[in-house]
Amino acid sequence: MDQRDMDAVSAMVADFSSHLNNLEEKMQLLRERVSILSQTLLKQNDRLNNELSDIKSDLNKIKDNHEKLKETIDHVAFESSTFARKEEILSAQRFMKLFEPLNFVNEEDVKKIVLQMIKQKDIEE
Repeated sequence: MDQRDMDAVSAMVADFSSHLNNLEEKMQLLRERVSILSQTLLKQNDRLNNELSDIKSDLNKIKDNHEKLKETIDHVAFESSTFARKEEILSAQRFMKLFEPLNFVNEEDVKKIVLQMIKQKDIEE
Protein backbone atom coordinates (compact mmCIF):
# COMPACT_ATOMS: atom_id res chain seq x y z
CA MET A 1 0.00 0.00 0.00
CA ASP A 2 1.30 3.30 -0.89
CA GLN A 3 1.01 6.53 1.01
CA ARG A 4 -2.10 7.67 -0.79
CA ASP A 5 -3.92 4.49 0.04
CA MET A 6 -2.79 4.83 3.64
CA ASP A 7 -3.95 8.44 3.73
CA ALA A 8 -7.27 7.42 2.20
CA VAL A 9 -7.69 4.60 4.72
CA SER A 10 -6.62 6.94 7.51
CA ALA A 11 -9.14 9.55 6.32
CA MET A 12 -11.85 6.89 6.17
CA VAL A 13 -10.99 5.67 9.66
CA ALA A 14 -11.01 9.28 10.94
CA ASP A 15 -14.36 9.89 9.21
CA PHE A 16 -15.70 6.62 10.63
CA SER A 17 -14.40 7.55 14.08
CA SER A 18 -16.04 10.98 13.81
CA HIS A 19 -19.36 9.40 12.78
CA LEU A 20 -19.03 6.88 15.60
CA ASN A 21 -18.43 9.70 18.12
CA ASN A 22 -21.49 11.56 16.77
CA LEU A 23 -23.57 8.41 17.08
CA GLU A 24 -22.32 7.84 20.64
CA GLU A 25 -23.24 11.45 21.57
CA LYS A 26 -26.68 11.02 20.01
CA MET A 27 -27.11 7.72 21.87
CA GLN A 28 -26.14 9.41 25.13
CA LEU A 29 -28.62 12.26 24.46
CA LEU A 30 -31.32 9.69 23.64
CA ARG A 31 -30.56 7.78 26.86
CA GLU A 32 -30.85 11.01 28.86
CA ARG A 33 -34.13 11.88 27.14
CA VAL A 34 -35.49 8.39 27.72
CA SER A 35 -34.44 8.63 31.37
CA ILE A 36 -36.15 12.02 31.74
CA LEU A 37 -39.25 10.71 29.97
CA SER A 38 -39.30 7.66 32.22
CA GLN A 39 -39.08 9.82 35.33
CA THR A 40 -41.78 12.11 34.00
CA LEU A 41 -44.02 9.17 33.15
CA LEU A 42 -43.52 7.65 36.60
CA LYS A 43 -44.40 10.97 38.25
CA GLN A 44 -47.43 11.34 36.00
CA ASN A 45 -48.46 7.77 36.77
CA ASP A 46 -48.18 8.38 40.52
CA ARG A 47 -50.13 11.63 40.22
CA LEU A 48 -52.84 9.96 38.14
CA ASN A 49 -53.05 7.03 40.56
CA ASN A 50 -53.47 9.48 43.45
CA GLU A 51 -56.15 11.39 41.56
CA LEU A 52 -57.90 8.15 40.67
CA SER A 53 -57.83 7.09 44.30
CA ASP A 54 -59.30 10.46 45.34
CA ILE A 55 -61.99 10.17 42.67
CA LYS A 56 -62.88 6.66 43.85
CA SER A 57 -63.10 7.91 47.43
CA ASP A 58 -65.31 10.82 46.37
CA LEU A 59 -67.47 8.46 44.33
CA ASN A 60 -67.94 6.18 47.33
CA LYS A 61 -68.95 9.18 49.45
CA ILE A 62 -71.41 10.26 46.77
CA LYS A 63 -72.84 6.73 46.62
CA ASP A 64 -73.24 6.71 50.42
CA ASN A 65 -74.93 10.12 50.37
CA HIS A 66 -77.16 9.00 47.50
CA GLU A 67 -78.20 5.90 49.42
CA LYS A 68 -78.96 7.94 52.57
CA LEU A 69 -80.94 10.44 50.52
CA LYS A 70 -82.87 7.62 48.86
CA GLU A 71 -83.68 6.10 52.25
CA THR A 72 -84.83 9.49 53.55
CA ILE A 73 -87.05 10.05 50.51
CA ASP A 74 -88.53 6.57 50.90
CA HIS A 75 -89.18 7.23 54.59
CA VAL A 76 -90.83 10.61 53.86
CA ALA A 77 -92.93 9.03 51.11
CA PHE A 78 -94.04 6.26 53.46
CA GLU A 79 -94.83 8.72 56.26
CA SER A 80 -96.69 11.06 53.92
CA SER A 81 -99.32 8.39 53.40
CA THR A 82 -100.36 8.91 57.04
CA PHE A 83 -100.68 12.68 56.68
CA ALA A 84 -104.14 14.23 56.48
CA ARG A 85 -105.11 15.55 53.08
CA LYS A 86 -106.27 19.12 52.61
CA GLU A 87 -109.77 17.96 51.81
CA GLU A 88 -109.92 15.90 55.00
CA ILE A 89 -108.82 18.87 57.10
CA LEU A 90 -111.39 21.15 55.44
CA SER A 91 -114.09 18.56 56.03
CA ALA A 92 -113.15 18.23 59.71
CA GLN A 93 -113.14 22.02 59.99
CA ARG A 94 -116.67 22.18 58.58
CA PHE A 95 -117.89 19.58 61.08
CA MET A 96 -116.25 21.48 63.94
CA LYS A 97 -118.06 24.64 62.88
CA LEU A 98 -121.36 22.75 62.77
CA PHE A 99 -120.92 21.29 66.24
CA GLU A 100 -119.34 24.41 67.75
CA PRO A 101 -117.66 22.42 70.52
CA LEU A 102 -116.87 25.56 72.47
CA ASN A 103 -120.58 26.04 73.07
CA PHE A 104 -121.08 22.54 74.48
CA VAL A 105 -121.83 22.25 78.15
CA ASN A 106 -120.55 19.71 80.58
CA GLU A 107 -122.71 17.40 82.71
CA GLU A 108 -122.66 19.61 85.77
CA ASP A 109 -123.83 22.61 83.76
CA VAL A 110 -126.72 20.54 82.36
CA LYS A 111 -127.73 19.45 85.88
CA LYS A 112 -127.70 23.06 87.07
CA ILE A 113 -129.81 24.18 84.11
CA VAL A 114 -132.30 21.36 84.65
CA LEU A 115 -132.55 22.19 88.37
CA GLN A 116 -133.09 25.85 87.56
CA MET A 117 -135.81 24.99 85.08
CA ILE A 118 -137.51 22.73 87.62
CA LYS A 119 -137.38 25.50 90.23
CA GLN A 120 -138.82 28.00 87.77
CA LYS A 121 -141.60 25.62 86.82
CA ASP A 122 -142.41 25.03 90.47
CA ILE A 123 -142.43 28.78 91.06
CA GLU A 124 -144.72 29.36 88.13
CA GLU A 125 -147.23 26.73 89.20
